[in-house]
Amino acid sequence: MQTTLLGPQEGEANLSEISGKIAALDVRNLAALRNRVSRLVVPLACLVDYYGLRFECQSLAPLSMNSLVYGSDLNGLTFTNKDEHAELMAKQIGFMLNLKPHYVEEQASGRMKLAYLPYTVQLHRNKDLQEDFNLYLVNPFRLFPQDESLR
Repeated sequence: MQTTLLGPQEGEANLSEISGKIAALDVRNLAALRNRVSRLVVPLACLVDYYGLRFECQSLAPLSMNSLVYGSDLNGLTFTNKDEHAELMAKQIGFMLNLKPHYVEEQASGRMKLAYLPYTVQLHRNKDLQEDFNLYLVNPFRLFPQDESLR
């Protein structure tokens, strides 16, 4: 069996280059929010360049299947905003970053829900520890504008 890897054709983007740029944006957005909002835990992250391939390394957060309290983990199929403290924190982050509140339509139900952050930005709560009142930030890629080359 022979495998042939084709490079990008004329006009197409190199996927490894795009994924490296997305990882760099993710690390930049995490660094911008670290230690700026109380009770918001932002994971440590760095970008590793290994022989031209870029990887994002991130510390683990205590997340589980039911820990999402704000945002969408199904690419907009559902939007969760069931935690009052998480919604207040999202509002605070949005105000700090000068983001306008907007409505998000759930694809599953068609209902409109008010969102203060891009729908892909997630806030999680550690459900295993009852005394842990922190919220954990996940997927902050869309908090800031993208580079023109990613559009």
